[in-house]
Amino acid sequence: MQQARAARDEELRRRFWEYIFTNVKSPARLIFGDETSMDGRALRRRKGWGEVGSPVQIQEIYHRGRRISILALYTYDGTVAFRWVEGGYNTDHFMNHILELIDEVMQPRPGSVLVLDNCRIHKAHQDVVQAACELHGGELIFLAPYCPHDNP
Repeated sequence: MQQARAARDEELRRRFWEYIFTNVKSPARLIFGDETSMDGRALRRRKGWGEVGSPVQIQEIYHRGRRISILALYTYDGTVAFRWVEGGYNTDHFMNHILELIDEVMQPRPGSVLVLDNCRIHKAHQDVVQAACELHGGELIFLAPYCPHDNP
């Protein structure tokens, strides 16, 4: 069995940007959303100085610590709204927090466009998220697959 490498679809990416340039009249209407996480390993030193040809050795206690995951919506004008959970996001956590954030960020910005990537939990209840956006006069769109660089 061979595993096919997932690849960016340039046609879908072109259509995404065509939609943005055609339908979004101002960058101020764009709201981007994504999640990130960190644990105790995030601040570990990854490089160091040493003699040429000799590996740099460090001693450390291997302890991951507590993992915190953050879901944030951010806008062109610098507004950032976020929620966090201990551990990772699952569909239930994501849905509870994205609906709260949509109310908080889209309500004062009617006509906004929420842009999410293609993470499975983002699409699990796509109809509910779309309805929440439409409630505030906005809409939901997804980045083209495998194009994280299009999400600032």
